[in-house]
Amino acid sequence: MGIVTTVSAVMFMVVWAMILIAYLVYRRRRPQLHATSTFKMPAGVAMSWVVLAFFALLALDVFYQFFTRYVLGDSAAWTEEIARYLLIFVVFIGSAMCVRLDHHIQVDLLYRYLPRPVGRMLATMVDLLRITFLGYALYLTWQVMQRVGNQPMTMIDWPMSVIHGFVMVGFGFMLIRAVLL
Repeated sequence: MGIVTTVSAVMFMVVWAMILIAYLVYRRRRPQLHATSTFKMPAGVAMSWVVLAFFALLALDVFYQFFTRYVLGDSAAWTEEIARYLLIFVVFIGSAMCVRLDHHIQVDLLYRYLPRPVGRMLATMVDLLRITFLGYALYLTWQVMQRVGNQPMTMIDWPMSVIHGFVMVGFGFMLIRAVLL
């Protein structure tokens, strides 16, 4: 990764880590507010800790890569691959949170000009289509895992199915959150 990419990745992690920490502090200090909230996040505390753990691993990996490349003059080859895969997992966990909060990119202009019952029916159809898509994506990821099997990663002697498993877990979380929405 270049210096700009490294700095932007670190800033991304710092901002989201602060958001997750603020959420954890909120849950600890104000449980009564969370109990009355309409935006409850199932497994929110556990998911926050999982994402923070992956952020910590990613930060250590990026720091080690930066240190070996710019201080020692010889970059550790495996660090870029690990950073890429950790970022993939964090993106899929974040996508699950976006599904729960309904923050994915969508076009809702049409809903404004339709009569309310028609707009509601269209929104229900979109939700069913989203659930179908996520279920199919989960199935396809399982198929890829079966086909890839124990094929090793490029630099690390781990099976690629581990990475596809992370993607499958992300799709599973998105599917569960879409159904609960």
